[in-house]
Amino acid sequence: MINIIIDGKELRAKPGLTILQACASIGITIPRFCYHERLSIAGNCRMCLVEIAKSPKPVASCALQIDNGMIIKTNSDLVKKAREGVMELLLANHPLDCPICDQGGECDLQDQTMVYGSDRGRFKEDKRVVEDKNLGPFIKTIMTRCIHCTRCIRFASEIAGVPLLGLTGRGGSMEVGTYVEKTLDSELSGNVIDLCPVGALTSKPFAFTARNWELRSVNSIDVTDPMGSNIRIDHRGGKVFRIIPRLNEEINEEWITDKIRFLYDSFYKQRLNKPLIRSSRRGETSEATGAKRLYNRCLAPTNWQNAFEVITTKLKGIPGASEAQLIDFKIGPLVEVEQLLVFKDLLTKLGVSIKGSIVNSLDFRSDFTLGCGLKNASLELSTVLLIGAADIPLLNVRLKKGPIGVHNEPLASTAPSLFLIGNYRDLTQPFKHLGNGPKSIFKILQGKDPFCRLLIKENNVAILFAFNGPFVQRAIDSLKHLTYWIGKDRCPGPRRTFIVAPIHQTMSKINGSEIGLEDGRADPSSRTETRKNGSPLGPCSTQIVFNLGNEIKKNGGKEGEVAPFNIYLGHHGSGQINLADVILPGATFIEKNSTYLNIEGRTQETRLVNLPPDLAREDWKILKALSGLIDLQGNEHAPRLYKKGEGPLFGEGNEPRVTTASSGPLSLPFSSKSMLSSRGFAVSPHLLDLGRLPQQDPVLLQKPFRPLKIQLRPFKRVAYLTDPLTQNSKNLCLAATAGTFKLGMFPLVS
Repeated sequence: MINIIIDGKELRAKPGLTILQACASIGITIPRFCYHERLSIAGNCRMCLVEIAKSPKPVASCALQIDNGMIIKTNSDLVKKAREGVMELLLANHPLDCPICDQGGECDLQDQTMVYGSDRGRFKEDKRVVEDKNLGPFIKTIMTRCIHCTRCIRFASEIAGVPLLGLTGRGGSMEVGTYVEKTLDSELSGNVIDLCPVGALTSKPFAFTARNWELRSVNSIDVTDPMGSNIRIDHRGGKVFRIIPRLNEEINEEWITDKIRFLYDSFYKQRLNKPLIRSSRRGETSEATGAKRLYNRCLAPTNWQNAFEVITTKLKGIPGASEAQLIDFKIGPLVEVEQLLVFKDLLTKLGVSIKGSIVNSLDFRSDFTLGCGLKNASLELSTVLLIGAADIPLLNVRLKKGPIGVHNEPLASTAPSLFLIGNYRDLTQPFKHLGNGPKSIFKILQGKDPFCRLLIKENNVAILFAFNGPFVQRAIDSLKHLTYWIGKDRCPGPRRTFIVAPIHQTMSKINGSEIGLEDGRADPSSRTETRKNGSPLGPCSTQIVFNLGNEIKKNGGKEGEVAPFNIYLGHHGSGQINLADVILPGATFIEKNSTYLNIEGRTQETRLVNLPPDLAREDWKILKALSGLIDLQGNEHAPRLYKKGEGPLFGEGNEPRVTTASSGPLSLPFSSKSMLSSRGFAVSPHLLDLGRLPQQDPVLLQKPFRPLKIQLRPFKRVAYLTDPLTQNSKNLCLAATAGTFKLGMFPLVS
């Protein structure tokens, strides 16, 4: 510790701190434009000038480290005059267009001008004008406002890993832009909007739509990314106008992806707001002409009573086998814990076996979560092996920090400590590609790859797996196989950190693994058809499929095979939803309080912004109401459907309302969110531990019982368009299709 004096106060501070950081530690605020805590120091705005004893002129506090015995003055007359002069220079070429600037009310230049600026300027010459740049469909540029703080340049090269921005020219001809005409191609590009201290870089979709002081804010999380980034949703009158990041040092720091930042327009496009059923032939009489229009096999709006009646009738009418043997399900990427809890209990009461699920092999949470905190991992890991890992931009940002970030500096002499087995792609940081398939893993197991030397040498190692398609049983076995050989034979001796974990691409996979429900894992062994004499005929085909927010696939079976009866529960009309026979409109994550788990296993909640539109309801309430209307055994005490005119299936407050003579055989005991939370606590106590990182189980080093078999399929991915929300966002479609946008999956009959 060293002794310094700031504004007459003695202070003991750690060596290596800058003057600006030392002042911030005792609550003294020094104005700045170019300095940012997560970026390298530039020192080019000169707004943070302070006076130091025995120094002939003020110095930049963001770039100078403290020294023992240093006497610092932050509020002297010399400092005030220097800051006033710097502010006058910054405003010399800045346009006076604050009334039409989208940064108004959040502009650092406005705020600091009021505190540190002068009441007049001496600059009488013509202001310079800079041509605007085209940085893509997300970022609106008015480069005449730019004050050359270079925050955007440093973010693009240091955080996003795409060094496309830079400075050209000198003096009055200096400009910020790309060296050649090019857009800022990064899934984190929208963060430069938050970094820009003036109105030079603003949100293009948000332009001229609302003022920030008119908006109300709700804290929520990003459900489209397995990181579970913390976000703030700004809305007015129930309409969302923008989504911006919320600080969380443990998860996303203060960055979010463009996918969640700009998808808010999809909340109001292609929404499913009424139940739809497919009829063989339906007529409708026109009020104007009296003529009757006929629709052939179309999806027509109906009420909840009719929609549920079609489903229950179909469940009762399955021939040849029991209903439980012919029901399957698919889980989409945005399904929350509450919906999965209710759906699992519904399947259990229907008699559907899910014993074929890989969940039974996931004995520990470290088998489907990261096994440690993202913050701790980024600061401790020195060697990381990615095997078929999915593209998660914020995970790449985390891997750049700590020892990995130091090793992977372009000028560093050490070898890169990030390795990849799988399809070659840009990880926005230096890495070594070890191969495309299982042969590369065998080389590691046999000790023939140079990577083995690092495994023995380094103390902090992580092996992260990600697979396309279902996370199958053989992948789990191979994971334990690799763990055994590396932990026992190839890496003897103590080690502080050793992580072997899967990286899922969607949060619904982690939610399902936590409560014991995997996508499309109804037990196939129980599906057998029988002849009239009772002898087995063979596996039977699925006749009913529940699609929970999942795109419906076209029937790819044999010729003449009857397509299954598809029930779609979701909130958007995207993909092949027009193949569904019954559509039940659900709620988006801004229309309900729902629970999600991220790749760490950390439990987080989304918050209600507005209610679902029209007849749409929360998903778990729809499943609860459906469970009260199913009577597969013909029990006389089963719940009954409402008769015409009796009232809706959902009562006041959107609560399910089902009348019964007595307790029905299938009605689930959830009448409120608190009761559902109690059920979740019984399944997994971690679900109520909001925001905290749960205690993880250690990685087991056990001898394998099956040979190593891993199939690394090509990773095909359309940027941004990964789920029903993003597929219906005009902003994201424009970015993904390079300016071409097509919306509209199927016509809704009104």
